[in-house]
Amino acid sequence: MKTYELFIKRKHKIQAEWLRFIHRLDDKLLKALQNSVHITLLDLHKKIIGDPIRQELIPIFKVYTILDPKNTTNWTIIHEPSHEELLTSINVFMHKIIQVTSVVPRIEKIFRERRAAKILDLKNRVQEAVKNGVNTTQVFQEAGIESSHNYPNKNEEEKEQYWNEKLELPRPMDNNPEYVDRISKKSKIKIKKGEITTGIEKIETNMEEDRKRW
Repeated sequence: MKTYELFIKRKHKIQAEWLRFIHRLDDKLLKALQNSVHITLLDLHKKIIGDPIRQELIPIFKVYTILDPKNTTNWTIIHEPSHEELLTSINVFMHKIIQVTSVVPRIEKIFRERRAAKILDLKNRVQEAVKNGVNTTQVFQEAGIESSHNYPNKNEEEKEQYWNEKLELPRPMDNNPEYVDRISKKSKIKIKKGEITTGIEKIETNMEEDRKRW
């Protein structure tokens, strides 16, 4: 933002270039966050399904086969945690892996907010200088107002129109959702979550076969 402040008073062509630059940064950050989530899910997948390359399992939880303490008459064999509890825990964990990206705001959103704050500061300083009649030349220069523009004699509506024409960005912010929403809808993220869920279902099958042997 410090670098941009040097260009904040430049014409629309320069502002359009800055917006394109911000959009490129926005896309790069989205891809970085998406890759981070995918790699984390991939690691979880290997620990649940196993690593086909290394052909090894890395246990991350324990499932106990016990006699149901609530059914001492028939002494039913159960697993703890149950399959439903295990599946719920894994789904919650996968949801949190994605939701952690919600703390990262969109770059363009931050850019526009800080730009608006800078412009408001310029407006207030110009207004204060005009009101007090002191140091107007320096303040006008910082705000990019030509001395021949007759700014002090404009009414409030004309002043606002002047600021809009001079500093308004070429286009409004797009309607793209936040990073976390776009990441959660990515096909490769959905596929990996589905594979993990399938792995848990396979574990449930093994658990049931183990229970029958008992």
